[in-house]
Amino acid sequence: MSEIFLTWFEPVLLTSLYCLLALLSGSVLMSLVLKTWAWHKLAQNTICLFTLLLPCYLWHITVSLTDSDWSNFSTSAKLVITQSHLGQMWLLLCFANLIAMIALFYPKISDKNQKIACLVAFWLACLARAASGHAADAGLLSGDVWIHSLHIAAACSWLGMIICYLWAMIKNQQHAQLSTATRHLSEVATLCLMAMVLTGFADSLRIYQMANNFWQSAYASLLFIKLYLVLIVLALAGINRWVMMPRLLSYHRAFYSIAAVECLILIIILCLAALLGASMPDA
Repeated sequence: MSEIFLTWFEPVLLTSLYCLLALLSGSVLMSLVLKTWAWHKLAQNTICLFTLLLPCYLWHITVSLTDSDWSNFSTSAKLVITQSHLGQMWLLLCFANLIAMIALFYPKISDKNQKIACLVAFWLACLARAASGHAADAGLLSGDVWIHSLHIAAACSWLGMIICYLWAMIKNQQHAQLSTATRHLSEVATLCLMAMVLTGFADSLRIYQMANNFWQSAYASLLFIKLYLVLIVLALAGINRWVMMPRLLSYHRAFYSIAAVECLILIIILCLAALLGASMPDA
């Protein structure tokens, strides 16, 4: 298997995973803020795409750990699932996917319970992803894993809410009707932002302490680019929160434009997070 292909396949895979998690959490959180938001169809489509992503994820970790080809893939995959930590975390992702699938497609489950189940599945998926990276070096139930899980959950939720919010704006041009929902959504987004920054700082400090020649590593370069983009997003979020929002009815176009730029930068940040998750400075 081409080493170049495998090198780039993992970041693309992880970025896709993060974006789908963002859509799942964003659709649920948006529905809690905006009662008229038709979240169910988006969540169903998202979880179907997530289901298609799981075999790709299994193929990647199997090839990475065993260097197998298609002729013995099933045997190698069975060994990875039963005897490796990454395989067990893949099973946790499958379990989270199953919870969301049942909740979203079983008609007798109430809307409230569907949302609760989707948020539980979202958190389990974030935990599985965090425990699949370098945070798990300290142990599956270590504080590092929980901090990194919260970091992923906060970033994905922030992005997901912005995507769903912009989509709601496109479909509903009654800006006055959405102004109250915008304020509530901004409060939730602010909490996600604070959680993302604090947990990101803790993550960066942990990696700095365990790495040799951190400042000279490619990992540090990527991390600083990510931090620079985070600062830009924080500035844009601050402008929207304290400058544009009090004048939302008059400046709604500027508000939505800034939110769209936030969204694009956050997607780039997730791509960088995927690259960082697929690499590690020398310990």
